[in-house]
Amino acid sequence: MELKMECIIPEVLIMSMFDTAKDSLTIDVSKFQKAFYHLKKKPEFKDIMREIRFRGSPASPYSEDLDEALSNLQYIHVLSRKNPDLVEYMKAEKFTETWKKLNSKYDTAIQSLISEIGKKIVTSL
Repeated sequence: MELKMECIIPEVLIMSMFDTAKDSLTIDVSKFQKAFYHLKKKPEFKDIMREIRFRGSPASPYSEDLDEALSNLQYIHVLSRKNPDLVEYMKAEKFTETWKKLNSKYDTAIQSLISEIGKKIVTSL
């Protein structure tokens, strides 16, 4: 019997992008959604990302879970938007403290997968 890997909330996966990137990222919503969609299809990430639901076609996937996660991270002052077009996000005052708390809950194997997902999403943007 195969064990299912622990599922990671979208907020942690999004924070991993910023942990591996500079202080800010420009997020093209379409590329952002597609990158998560395609990663979720890969066998090595399927379980860890199973709570992220998508609708729409593979050419234009959309996840309300990812949109809500971005909003949640802004609401708790982990991320902020720094430009009028609202596409450039930057780490906010509580990022480092919150990231350390959330990431420390996982063992090193899961932390490694989370980091890999973050890096892959960043390179897809």
